[in-house]
Amino acid sequence: MKKSQLKQIIKEEIRKILKEDININNIDPGSLEFSNVHGWDAPDYADAYVMSANYNDGTPLSEEELEELDNHRYWWDPILKDQ
Repeated sequence: MKKSQLKQIIKEEIRKILKEDININNIDPGSLEFSNVHGWDAPDYADAYVMSANYNDGTPLSEEELEELDNHRYWWDPILKDQ
């Protein structure tokens, strides 16, 4: 197992134990990759979601964290619209 994988597992387990929300300040906005972005859906992009993202240290967000990130659309929606 790679060190980055172990690091991710530890982060996920700690979050489960502490039941902490994701800290969006630790996410690299430049790493966001979106899915279901359609021109006909502009300007709302109601079906869009973050498909992948990384923390500032390069560690990728887990599926659970990506789902949680969807709850912070107010944060990533302007990034989507600027692309």
